[in-house]
Amino acid sequence: MPRQRKPTVLVVLGSPRKRGNSALLAAQIASGAKRAGATIRTVFLHALHIQPCRGCWQCRKAGSTGCAIQD
Repeated sequence: MPRQRKPTVLVVLGSPRKRGNSALLAAQIASGAKRAGATIRTVFLHALHIQPCRGCWQCRKAGSTGCAIQD
């Protein structure tokens, strides 16, 4: 019998409040998924310091490796 893969749930939070309402709700959902056998990964976008697009179009140039912003 083939082995079943364990599902992974990615929780993405954009709020800067790690203990705010969104985080509490996401924690409840993640808890239920974990009880059901899933692996949980949580990403706090606020902690990543992602810069906004500058409109330089570097990402669209031929041979480009992606965004000019190294964040």
